Amino acid sequence: MKKPCLLLMMALCLSACNVDWLGFVYTRSADADARFAQSLEYNAQAGYASITVPDDSYRVYVLTDAHVTEKETRNIDRFVTDFLADGTAAPFWINLGDSVNDKGQEGIFESHISPLGAAGLRHFPTAGNHDVYFGEWNEWASRFHTATYWFEVITPGRGKDLFIALESASGTLGHSQRAWAEEILTESQGKYAHITVYTHTHFWKRDNSQTTTGNFALEETYDLADLFARTGVDIVLSGHDHAAETTVFKGVRYETLESLKMNDISPGYNILTYGKAIERNFVPIE
Repeated sequence: MKKPCLLLMMALCLSACNVDWLGFVYTRSADADARFAQSLEYNAQAGYASITVPDDSYRVYVLTDAHVTEKETRNIDRFVTDFLADGTAAPFWINLGDSVNDKGQEGIFESHISPLGAAGLRHFPTAGNHDVYFGEWNEWASRFHTATYWFEVITPGRGKDLFIALESASGTLGHSQRAWAEEILTESQGKYAHITVYTHTHFWKRDNSQTTTGNFALEETYDLADLFARTGVDIVLSGHDHAAETTVFKGVRYETLESLKMNDISPGYNILTYGKAIERNFVPIE
């Protein structure tokens, strides 16, 4: 009788807690191919952005892993304040995912970044694993619409740069998105000065801090690394691990970026400067 009583007590405790434990283990969201289909459906209606900047060199603000909660918004507020004060930055910013930490937090994140939208600064996000946990994908997509897309930046004299967002919240691109990425990258060869790919899940991180939600599968890593090298990708940005690491493989530079999350060891955001080369500068938040 003791075991059934113990199990009953555990069940009652879990049901009383406002935590979707099964949703944490199993996303409850559509799978990678289904999410990609939703993103492409939105893209077909909204199109793909083309942004003109006044100078051949421009600065792009990039954040990842903000993990915003109701009580942890200081760092995202600092990011917004700094970006609004920077008159030399490009009129857009990139978000590599895990914007929120728990179920139902998307509205908090959206409200804290709203001053950027009001200032005409465009948000180009992709989804992370925390953005699809607990069946949150539909909530995320209702606010941010698409996690797989491309946009281009046109400079006055240096040509155009291409940015491609890939969604890897489940630790994979899936079959359909992988085929789409190859099509876009193949068509783009020779047309752009710089090609940037960004996604949430990292590729080459040597530690295992994210355990089962860590890197892509080894076979997919090699496949994508070969694709990026063959099609002239300059830099691949990712987050997820909450710590920085730079790896160069087959001439492609992979940057795993620091998190923005409060209470991490070294939180902050990055500024990438695009010119003849691509330079990365980390801005810590004390």
